Amino acid sequence: MEKSIFKRTTYLYRQWKGHDDDITALSFHPQTHTLVSSSLDTKLALWRLDKLNCEKFKAHKSYIFDVCYSPDGEFIATASKDQSIRIWNEDHLNFAEYRGHRSPVRSVQFSPKGDKFVSVSNDENVLLWVPYRGKYFKTFSEHTDWVRCVKFSPDGKLLVSCSDDKTVKIWDITSEQCVKTFNMEVLVRYIEFHPTGTIIGSANVDGYIKLYDLRTNSLYQRYTHDRGINMIKFHPNGKFILTASDDYSVKVLLIKNILNGRPIYSLKEHYDKVTCIAFSNNGELFASGSTDQQILVWKCNDLCMDGQSRKNSTLQLVSSVTPNKNLIMPSSVKPKFDDGNERSKREEEDEEYIRKYLSNTLKKSHSKSDDSAGLSAKIMESEKMNIMNVESPQEDYANYVPMIPKQPNISKQSQTVLKDQTSFNTLSSQSIKALEKDSVLKQIQSLRKNYNVLEQRLTILEQSFKKLYSSEAKHYFAEFRAHGFTEIDTIQS
Repeated sequence: MEKSIFKRTTYLYRQWKGHDDDITALSFHPQTHTLVSSSLDTKLALWRLDKLNCEKFKAHKSYIFDVCYSPDGEFIATASKDQSIRIWNEDHLNFAEYRGHRSPVRSVQFSPKGDKFVSVSNDENVLLWVPYRGKYFKTFSEHTDWVRCVKFSPDGKLLVSCSDDKTVKIWDITSEQCVKTFNMEVLVRYIEFHPTGTIIGSANVDGYIKLYDLRTNSLYQRYTHDRGINMIKFHPNGKFILTASDDYSVKVLLIKNILNGRPIYSLKEHYDKVTCIAFSNNGELFASGSTDQQILVWKCNDLCMDGQSRKNSTLQLVSSVTPNKNLIMPSSVKPKFDDGNERSKREEEDEEYIRKYLSNTLKKSHSKSDDSAGLSAKIMESEKMNIMNVESPQEDYANYVPMIPKQPNISKQSQTVLKDQTSFNTLSSQSIKALEKDSVLKQIQSLRKNYNVLEQRLTILEQSFKKLYSSEAKHYFAEFRAHGFTEIDTIQS
């Protein structure tokens, strides 16, 4: 049993250190196995996944705040404190410099087609550029404080920006108008469009990640860290969120389903604040950068195992580079009300459904999905999962952790798993309805309990008023008797 747990893991694929200061941004090449990183040391570093060292060069005169690849991978854009944006060619020998901002440039991104790019700055402006013109051709200027981040919508028709004025704005590129404004209670450090283009996610300094539905202008869902959030990224299939926080952790969250936003797993391999993250274009890898000057690249396999209970299928996170680190395992989900008795058959069926759903979802995570287009706008709270550290035996690590998993041949066992998944899909709607019914019943019970409490309080209040009235009436009649009036005279008067 223990062997099967260690065979299927999410593990640390690469661990690099080459910068001399905080790492500020990461971007995967859209076609090759290359990752580019920027840093406050004014340099860019190009990392190949098949090598341990990097190719590093000085890219600006001052801090670099952002970096990204163009959609075709031929160019790299950088934003710097020196108030400039530079577009580098693939061999990074030549660059074109763009100046239009009057303060440090915080963020830069190419449009989905790669024919334009957008930038924001401490000068409170959002500028839209066409590379061959050499200057910006549109300005969006309704923010009243530093603008931290800007992103294109997936169709390239809208922009979203966040500012220290505690607002998130949606801009229509054609009309150059702000079409929506979300007033936030706290500062927002980072903003991102969901792959469907109907939802935006914000990374807030108060430790919350908030998702807003643009169709209803309402809060869609929220998640939390122990400290401020620096960056969020949506998985290419739209089902997961990757987060980077000041609490030294990276979390992967499942969006809006029966798990209610609980983290699938939490990574705590960094020794300082996690400042930036990135998914590869196919979603098979994700990377994180930190103020500890390290870059970690993770490779994902199945998180839950077939044929085991939820209790025994908790995630194992094993480092193939640092074998002595502890495993980080989210504990199994416990019922909200636990009376210490043995779980009912219904509870076991619900947990089995959750396990199968998660396993089936993650196996499809590398294929493009449009299932998330129908996401509802109901507000749901996220719940934290307990995390415990388990010591990783050296012999288990040596025997059971794969280095680079190879594509397995389809065996009889795999065919059996596929059949089980097919039968599971036919029952999924029934299971969801059952879970919804169970949730409604719990809510009704809670409302009844609240009603009974209120009824008891009203009864006590009514009795208090009666006592008070009786006492006042006795005092009233006693005063009239003292003046020689009878009770009948008093009533008549």
